Amino acid sequence: CVRALCEGFNAKENLKNMNSLVLKRLLFPLSFPENVVPKIGQLNAQLDSLAINAEDLKVQLRTIQQLLGS
Repeated sequence: CVRALCEGFNAKENLKNMNSLVLKRLLFPLSFPENVVPKIGQLNAQLDSLAINAEDLKVQLRTIQQLLGS
């Protein structure tokens, strides 16, 4: 991290920590319609395994938002 901007592994580790502290509580699968639950599960798995970056996270959250709007 340089000047509070993290990249690579550190950025993904921060996303994983954010997921465990915040997102898992906000995106609790049982509180969403069935059509959204698989996407939320995939997102949680990707965050836990450090397989997603911030840009991809934004895209996936927008996709979930669109599914909820339909």
